[in-house]
Amino acid sequence: MKTKTDSQTADERLAPIRLWAHANHGAVKRISDRLSEKTGKAVMRQTIGRWLHKDAGKRQQPTYGFGILLEEAATEIQEEMRKESDAAMRAQAS
Repeated sequence: MKTKTDSQTADERLAPIRLWAHANHGAVKRISDRLSEKTGKAVMRQTIGRWLHKDAGKRQQPTYGFGILLEEAATEIQEEMRKESDAAMRAQAS
């Protein structure tokens, strides 16, 4: 049985986040801000961009801990953006 490398696992876990971030303007900045809040350290937008780069050859893998935090932050922000979108749609409907 062939086991997956850390890089393959990270690619699989971050692929949906990568697609979502590239489809939603401002998502990378929001992830950067959220990770900075969670860690108490400045996490630059460019760093997030390198982790979520479309070109696999240019992409860098986050460390294991930051990968988990990245996934958590993206999930939280996706939920927030969904709620904002729902609220805006309800406001238009009324």
